[in-house]
Amino acid sequence: MITNPRQNIPIVSVLMPTYNHERYIAEAIESVLMQRTDYVYELVIGEDCSTDSTREICRQYQQKYPEIIRLLEYETNVGLMKNYQRIISRCKGRYFAILESDDRWLDPYKLDRQIRFLETHGDYGLVYSNADFLFASNGKYKKSVQRLKNPSGNIFDRLIINNWVIAGTACFRRDLYERYVCLDDFIAHGFKTFDYPVWLTLAYHSKFKYFRDSTTLYRIVESSVSNNKDTDKALRFKKYALKINDYFIEKYGLNAKVRDRAFNAYIRSSVRYLCISKKFDKAARLVDQYKELSMIDLWMKKILKKPICLKMVDRLFFR
Repeated sequence: MITNPRQNIPIVSVLMPTYNHERYIAEAIESVLMQRTDYVYELVIGEDCSTDSTREICRQYQQKYPEIIRLLEYETNVGLMKNYQRIISRCKGRYFAILESDDRWLDPYKLDRQIRFLETHGDYGLVYSNADFLFASNGKYKKSVQRLKNPSGNIFDRLIINNWVIAGTACFRRDLYERYVCLDDFIAHGFKTFDYPVWLTLAYHSKFKYFRDSTTLYRIVESSVSNNKDTDKALRFKKYALKINDYFIEKYGLNAKVRDRAFNAYIRSSVRYLCISKKFDKAARLVDQYKELSMIDLWMKKILKKPICLKMVDRLFFR
């Protein structure tokens, strides 16, 4: 049994920032409430001045479950990063879990299994798992399987090349977060996403544990970066991720090869998104512009000389 000397203090705090998610937030909250544990946990919701009925839905749940849900209501929209900052300042748990308000947990034992692992493995700072994907536009459901050979342990060198840890699957130690993460610094550098810079910080200082089971439904909506239809937005995000890479490469004094690998991954992802949107000429020009990156140049040029088969692009570069 996981115990807390102060019986009414939560062991884990679930962080849920939300804005204009009236269609999904009830599902998200219900999936937290279904968690089965023998210890206290809390859900802290940061309602960022939504213009739809999200706030009213949150109020109804908070009134029904006041012992579990703490609702923060803002008078003006503060944005994602400051929302997380305010949520964390009100949390009481010694572990943090994240669930974005348009996603939901699938496993009622998700929290319990992850917390039990962290309680008995002090050298691990974060636990994560697989997730399933739901495309909101057409209802298409996709099972996800992690393809990395060794997704557990010391993964910083790979994580800085590509972020595959989905926020809603993760649970991590509060003490590590407070010791090493400086959210004010991330905000000052213009970072607009919480999870990736936090993952990189924690991965540099601890091990990660991967569970193969799918614990979370990750919903891809029109506004999601994961939605390949909005190619320009996806490309901007990939370039933005490279900015985060540069920050950590400089912060930790990493060698130039790490930056080259990160940039190579950025080019490959960019070519993929351009191919998805059938902008083949632009993809070819991008490859030609960075032809010194020999690892991608030979493969991509062969493909881009012919009519593109997207499945072939995926198979060669992203499987």
